[in-house]
Amino acid sequence: MNSPKVCLVAPGWLPVPATGGGAVESLMTTIAECNERFGLLDLTVVTRMDDASAHAAARFGTTRFVPIADAARPVVFWDHWYGALTRRIIPGYVPSNSYQRNVARLIDPADFDAIVLEAGPLPVPNVTAKRFSNRLWYHLHHVIDAPVSNNAYRHVIGVSDFACARFRSLCRNAAGLAPDVTTVRNGIDLSRFSALATRSKAAFESRRQVRRQLGFDQQDCVVMYCGRLIEEKGVRELLQAMTMLDGTCVGSSADDTPIRLMVVGSSDFAPSTATAYTRQLHALARRLGRRVAFTGFVPNDRLWRYAAAADMQVVPSMFEDAAPTVCMEAMASGLPLVVTQSGGIGEYVSAQCALTIPRNGDVAAHLARALTDLTADPHRRAAMGAAALVRAQEFSRERFYHRFADALRRDCELQSDRSQPDRPQSMQPAVRSALQQEGRQ
Repeated sequence: MNSPKVCLVAPGWLPVPATGGGAVESLMTTIAECNERFGLLDLTVVTRMDDASAHAAARFGTTRFVPIADAARPVVFWDHWYGALTRRIIPGYVPSNSYQRNVARLIDPADFDAIVLEAGPLPVPNVTAKRFSNRLWYHLHHVIDAPVSNNAYRHVIGVSDFACARFRSLCRNAAGLAPDVTTVRNGIDLSRFSALATRSKAAFESRRQVRRQLGFDQQDCVVMYCGRLIEEKGVRELLQAMTMLDGTCVGSSADDTPIRLMVVGSSDFAPSTATAYTRQLHALARRLGRRVAFTGFVPNDRLWRYAAAADMQVVPSMFEDAAPTVCMEAMASGLPLVVTQSGGIGEYVSAQCALTIPRNGDVAAHLARALTDLTADPHRRAAMGAAALVRAQEFSRERFYHRFADALRRDCELQSDRSQPDRPQSMQPAVRSALQQEGRQ
């Protein structure tokens, strides 16, 4: 069959291309970039856009971007209260917001073989289910923790076996049947970290410069956290672990090795704001003095410079984390990992490159012991880092893209008995119209 005509619908939180960060938005950008090279899909992306993302979208030759305007404040207010009211009055009704209504208005389901909702609310809003009917897919990026009804999805792609198994157990349609679910593990652009994998001069210079910038010495053992500063991510427990250490760890040499913590990230991606939780983190950090440094939000294309300054990375998730991108990035950087036993993390890392600690009991104490053990054993860190580089090859963005496209192609072939004539480029006028309305051309 011809390339399946696929529409990816962003959740509407951040723009695509991912100029403002975001794991889901970054993965959507990866799909679009790989599709420019391999062309397995006839691809359209529906998303919020700002000036930076519109500029980035201009470099794509075949991917079509449909921008959705941000709702005015009164509309957001109305959506909130109308949604709360209808959920109480009409059991089982799922209201929509302005973004979802605009998606339904701009996208003609007859133009596509598959319309893939990237994350977003479960179950799907009624207006979306009615509009897109049996062409609707869902890309599951999280682990659900309560029963949901599958009122619309033809197929679900999940980012880990753990997330898919949970979805099968808790999601049923009106007939009580579980949906078709396929696991396609995520991937990243390994080339962004190639300077670290090859131990280049650029990596050495970045290590020196970032450490000097943060007030760390070259002989320090630097532990890196990278991610959002929210409670579920376990940053507080990591800082508590640091307070349990005296700042040094006795290694095989006569000298003690100072342990430092580098916290990369912010509370809410690029447009970060202070929260009660971040204030709590900074209060803990003040007790540690120069042993901890916060970098704030760092764009994806600069993360490798901070990874170059680290000796290990910690992913202390305190919830069922479906598939944290930072695990793949740490492995691509050649960093040994300390992770919690959480969600799908174990499907991405291996015992050769990661220490896995239990999430029950005193997590901070478990973290402190793991940090002490790795800091004291540089040879073990080196072996784990080498294993991480090998493991990272399993999660290239090219492998992810081909698996993702294959899942769509297989399903569309099964549906090919639907008699549909070849469509002209019907999306192009619609896209041009939408772009003109948004002032993007």
